[in-house]
Amino acid sequence: MLASRRAVSVLAPLAAAAFAGAWNITFLAPVLPNVADDTGVSVAIAGQLITASAVVTLVCLVVAGPLSDRYGRRPMLMLGLAAMGLAALGSAFTSSYSVLLALRIISGIADALVLPSAAAAVSDYFEGKDREVALNVLLVPMGAAAVVGLPIVVAVTYAVDWHVAFLVFAAFNFAAVVSVRWLLPPAGAVAPSAGSLADHYRESYGEVLATKTAVAVLASAVLGAAVWNGVVTYAGAFFEDELNAGGGQLTGLFAALGTAYVIGGVAGALLARRMPPRPIAVWSALAAAALLLPLVTSSHVAPLTVLLALGFAASRAPGIAALNNMLLDLAPNSQGTAISMYGVIAASGLLVGAASGGVAIAVEGYIGLAALFTTLAVGAALLLTVPFGERLSPDLPAPSA
Repeated sequence: MLASRRAVSVLAPLAAAAFAGAWNITFLAPVLPNVADDTGVSVAIAGQLITASAVVTLVCLVVAGPLSDRYGRRPMLMLGLAAMGLAALGSAFTSSYSVLLALRIISGIADALVLPSAAAAVSDYFEGKDREVALNVLLVPMGAAAVVGLPIVVAVTYAVDWHVAFLVFAAFNFAAVVSVRWLLPPAGAVAPSAGSLADHYRESYGEVLATKTAVAVLASAVLGAAVWNGVVTYAGAFFEDELNAGGGQLTGLFAALGTAYVIGGVAGALLARRMPPRPIAVWSALAAAALLLPLVTSSHVAPLTVLLALGFAASRAPGIAALNNMLLDLAPNSQGTAISMYGVIAASGLLVGAASGGVAIAVEGYIGLAALFTTLAVGAALLLTVPFGERLSPDLPAPSA
């Protein structure tokens, strides 16, 4: 049970690692003007610090996932957290843009070790429903990184400066390393591989992509990520244009959306105890499909629009965990690879959502955007309902001997 002392000792360090990994990606976003002033560059150039770290993380996920399958989650977690901590420590003592960029690239590489290792580690300690619930639980600190972590960066920056904010982040990462080392129980020795590292990569990705079901899950992940990221990309413009929201109101709205996402993660953990992952993922996609058109057409009733937006945000987290749980079931020997693959595929949905959403707005305004993403959300749900005739534990019983 997840309420046991051992479960807490497992989930606490994994939650800290997940929080750190999610916090790292957008760490500088709320204080870019301050960083730009101190480094002598424009805000647009300073923004490349975020872009570089995120792109490097995305690319390195392809490499990092199989490493945790081969060498174990704890070593990869400690290595990644320590590297992020050292990069943050270095950032605290420099105002050179080029040095800061190099350190953010290192931090992006480290993040690619941390995020898939933290998520895949739940399978080392939990089985069945406990694992499904645990993966949902990890989404809570990842969502909280935006709700809690970014305001901390702002508060420390304006109280002192952004260098000290990096010191705080470095201290958090080093504390997370200690928690992984001393609190996370050993998961057993990793079975030695007789093949080469190249063989391991081929086998790992081969297992993840071996079934039509896995391909359908990944395709659904792309569409779901396109819907979520597309809506979030243009949410600020929508709130400003349709609800006349100013700066302070926009800040409050996005904080509320982040909070709704975290609440959705908690609800997903409760649902995972009672339902298999496939229907949770389907209903998450259908919720997005049902809410978007009412959301954009109810702007004359602002409270209703906000309520629908919060419902949309809350519906996202359970679907993410469900899709990842499905992939873990499909690749029992390559679970770090499966989580990394999800990260890469889902990130591509960000590009799809941002690009297609902009085109839809240009053609038919916000109704066009809602219609497009409603269609994609329905497609994501349909991909998960097509019977391929392959076993997907625990949705279908194992065939009898």
